[in-house]
Amino acid sequence: MRYILRLLFFSYLLSVTILADSMLEKTGAPISINKPNLTIVSQVAILSGRTLPKLGKVKIEVEYPAQNNNSSAKNWTLYANVDNKGFFKIDFKNTQNAGKYNITAFAPDKKSSAKTVLNVMLSANYRKQVVKQFIENEKRLSNLQSKKVNSLETKLTQIPQSPATQKVKVKLKEITKSFSKDKEITEKIKKSYDKINRFIDKYPQTDSTFMPLFKSLEDSSQKMENEYDNLEDEFNSISYAKPTKCDDLDAIVSGLKFTAGSVQLLINLLSLPASIMEKGITKALASNAYNQGLELTNKKLLSDNKMLPGAKKPLPDDAIQYGKSVLNYAIDAHHDSVNIKKNSLSIINSSIDFFAGDILSKYCEKYSGKFEALFVAQFYAYKDKWWSYSLRLNGMLNLRYEKSNNAKNIRVSGEFEGNAGDFLVWDDLLVATPYMKRYVAFHLTLPPLDSIVSGKQAAQNALANEFGKMGRYGFGAYAFLIPVHGVINGNKMMLEVGKAVKDYSNKVKGIAWYIMVEPSMPIPYVMTADLPMVKAHFIIDRAMRGKATFDIKTDNKVSSINKKFTRTEKADNGEYKVNWALHIKACNPFCLKE
Repeated sequence: MRYILRLLFFSYLLSVTILADSMLEKTGAPISINKPNLTIVSQVAILSGRTLPKLGKVKIEVEYPAQNNNSSAKNWTLYANVDNKGFFKIDFKNTQNAGKYNITAFAPDKKSSAKTVLNVMLSANYRKQVVKQFIENEKRLSNLQSKKVNSLETKLTQIPQSPATQKVKVKLKEITKSFSKDKEITEKIKKSYDKINRFIDKYPQTDSTFMPLFKSLEDSSQKMENEYDNLEDEFNSISYAKPTKCDDLDAIVSGLKFTAGSVQLLINLLSLPASIMEKGITKALASNAYNQGLELTNKKLLSDNKMLPGAKKPLPDDAIQYGKSVLNYAIDAHHDSVNIKKNSLSIINSSIDFFAGDILSKYCEKYSGKFEALFVAQFYAYKDKWWSYSLRLNGMLNLRYEKSNNAKNIRVSGEFEGNAGDFLVWDDLLVATPYMKRYVAFHLTLPPLDSIVSGKQAAQNALANEFGKMGRYGFGAYAFLIPVHGVINGNKMMLEVGKAVKDYSNKVKGIAWYIMVEPSMPIPYVMTADLPMVKAHFIIDRAMRGKATFDIKTDNKVSSINKKFTRTEKADNGEYKVNWALHIKACNPFCLKE
């Protein structure tokens, strides 16, 4: 069996140790263009994206909004410079008309293009659109939080019942009831922004004063969208079949933690607009400097004979009082919502404390600690290295088992949860055809972009001394969750790696670009190759060789497992060399700081 597994392992490595230059394919230069932010009429829009450097400028075509039905309007053509890393950025200033501007960016070699849409809006429409998105996303995220708490209540009925579980059920119902109160306040927030918009429409000279508020709503709305996906992803990570009762109990605590983190984010996002209104806008409306500034502007316009209808005018006192009352109403609405969410958060946190203290700790024990893995692969052709890459895994190992007086064969289960990061890629794909190297005008090798939470950053954010999985640890493009199971027998723990519940996709790879110029073909052409990377499960499973035995050591009432795994595999013909390094340390009840 070990011989068969070894052959399977070698077959994976040999699948990539083909002649290096045969991986390259002729292609057009890639190009991407970012979707611009919502833009207000006459404001500058930033058009940006990425392509290959050294090929020339990026041509960008902007189509005049079709809905304006202006037959005399002309489209615009821009040319953006490309920096040494392939990024381009250019200002687009012809935004005097509202509408949707279709944008097409062409790669420097003209063989590929990318499209996006610039949405230019009148200020009044922009403000209404931003408020609509903010309210919708707040409702959507709040509803999801309530739905997830209800799912935990259902899960609670599937475990052995006791007075303690009945108390948790009561607390979960309190959370749901608290969530329901927030719906009325959300409508109050919506009404408050309707009032603000009517005030700005009546006194348009205040538009720029209020704009930071609406920009913050736009930014917060996007964060709510992202959080919705994160919360769904986190609950999916605890929905797989659990082998023990302690795993089911832990899943409930983890779900409460996930929800608590999401509610805290909403508290932060709802506090920010109130702060902007209190500290900035209210003072600006009542400020003499504000009115004097407008008066000086108007006097300058008069002296230059440039006073136009609708020119800025100082706010009369009654308008200032009206504006302050509108702002106070909005501030109160935000504070009411924040207070309700803080109450919900308090109930959730007390539920976590009670559940962990009166249920989990009564029936279960746990080991928890950090792990780190480093994987390095190098490939050779004709004794010359043509490709290498490395990546690092960081995360938490959480293990749970039921309390027992029997020290033999106690079932233990849990998971590795973390992120991949610190990607490094190197290549020389022309090593087998050295005569081609003279035609290389430019060579670029790109690793996967680092995730928001990856590598050591994730480890620093982890809290190793809590029951439950690390709520903000295992999400993102490079996240993984790999179950483990085994037994504790005296002072030994055996763990076996299971099938991954979640692992990063095959899209996590490096990519190599070559720009070639041959004498017979003076026009540059592009060649590219994908450089695949192994997944987290492959790294952890092979480092532990599927199963591993740990010595359990006890010191100062803290039990721990601590082991370093290293492994090296080489091809007999020298075509590859692969190194693993995996360090696992987990403790019960938690690891003391070293």
